[in-house]
Parts: sequence; structure tokens; C-alpha cells
Amino acid sequence: MNIETWTYSETICDSRKVVIENPPSFEEIVNSIVEEAIILCGHEQICCVRDGFSRFAYCIKVSRSLFDLFFNSKNGLRGQYFLSADTGIKKNGLFIHSLTPALLSSNTVTAVPNQRIVRSLSAGSAKAWLAEYEKHQRGCDKCTGEWGSPQDKVAEILNGRWENYRPHPYYGRKAPYLTKIRIFGAFLNERGEEFDPKPNRAQEIHDSGWT
Repeated sequence: MNIETWTYSETICDSRKVVIENPPSFEEIVNSIVEEAIILCGHEQICCVRDGFSRFAYCIKVSRSLFDLFFNSKNGLRGQYFLSADTGIKKNGLFIHSLTPALLSSNTVTAVPNQRIVRSLSAGSAKAWLAEYEKHQRGCDKCTGEWGSPQDKVAEILNGRWENYRPHPYYGRKAPYLTKIRIFGAFLNERGEEFDPKPNRAQEIHDSGWT
């Protein structure tokens, strides 16, 4: 499957297609996000399945058109995973690394040494994704989710792989038109050991467009 065949169904309006069918490079998309992003909040999150581990999570807001490029275009984040799991991991790391200075300077996480935050954000299982319902920081309305389960199975992204994936073809084939991006650092303990609750995440996105 050639990424150059990546296209969209008629359910995506023409004004959106004008933007996402001719995307800039991934690096240019990242630079635009770094320049435009409004950092809404940041939190330390305690791991609920492994004692002694925590991570740092942030939520940022961008325009819908920029979110579209980042999440739904062939040169966006999911497009990098479409190429290969390894490429997705590499570009995901580039995105978080590029945004880290702005996240730190926002001072939304207080009373925590920057070194701890950087270690979490730079570890291998750190990730960026859209803001899903019920997965925000409890008590914070700034990172409230925008995405829930799709209401139908209509394909919006057509790339020859994700629209045919089973058993959940209607997740990865969708092209959410939203504004919030969440950045999750890796879960680390005091010794710097890492716990990854989704070790197969990159391959899942490569295969299905979702995780």
C-alpha cells in the first residue's frame, strides 16, 4: 500500500480536503503547532495499575485545520505510523521533543523539578494523541475530552488498510475534526524504570489507525 493513494471519502467536505489533501511535511506541521499551540494544562498522573509509577500529561489546543493536518493527513502523526511502526515512534518522539520547551515554560505543572518532567516526556513510551472522553485529569475542565466512540462505520480516511481492518474498522478509518492534543509522558518510578501499559501501541496504529 502506497501512502500516495491516501485519500478521503465524500463525507469530508471540500474545504477540509483542500487543506489535508496537500499537507506540508511532518516537520512543518510540528513547527506550526509549536508556534500556535495554547497550552491548556499539565498534570502529574499516578499510574493506577502499577504502584510507584507516575507520568506527566499536558493538553494543548490548536486550530481545527492544524489538528486536521496533524491527526488526519498522510504527513501527520498517524500517517507516520502508517509508513511503519518504527517511523511513527520516531516522529512521535520528534513532536514531543519539539514541544517540550513550551510545555515546561508554561509552568502548568508546579513544585516538580523540570528534570523529572523531561525524563517522562523523553522516554520511549511517551505519546501524543487526541483528547478522548473520560481520560482527562479528574477535576480539570481544561483537558475535557472531545472524542468518543464513532456513531457509525462510514470510512472517512481511505488508504487501503485502515478501512479494511477488523475487528474495529470504524475507529482508525475516522478523521476527527477537533482542536485538542494530549501529550502523555511515560510512566516512571523513582529509579527511572519505565512501565509501558501499551507495548504494542505503535504496531496497532500502523495496522488499524487506532490504539
